[in-house]
Amino acid sequence: MTKIPIRKVNTYQSDNGNKIEELITEFEIEGEIEEEMQEIANKKVIYFGCVVVATPIGTEEIKFPIEADSLKEAFENIDSELNKLKNELENQIIEPTGGDLIV
Repeated sequence: MTKIPIRKVNTYQSDNGNKIEELITEFEIEGEIEEEMQEIANKKVIYFGCVVVATPIGTEEIKFPIEADSLKEAFENIDSELNKLKNELENQIIEPTGGDLIV
C-alpha cells in the first residue's frame, strides 16, 4: 500500500487569459498507485495549464502539466508548455480514411 494524495484545486487566470490550476495536497489515503504516477503523487503542489479546443462536436478543455515550483514560475512557463502540447497534438492528428468509425 502507498499513500494517495487528495488535493484541493485553486484556479487562477492572468490578465492575458492564461488559466492555471494549482493542486495542493490536503491529506492522503492508503491505496495502490501505478509506479509511473508515484513521482506526481509525491509532490505536495502541482500545476496544470488549461486550454479549450474547438472540435466538430463542441469544445473540450485540455489540461497539461507545467513544471514549476511556484505559481509565479507556472505562469512564466505556461507558454513553453503550451507549445509542447501544441506539437504533441499536431503529431497525433490522424487523417480520416473514409472507413467505419469504431469506438
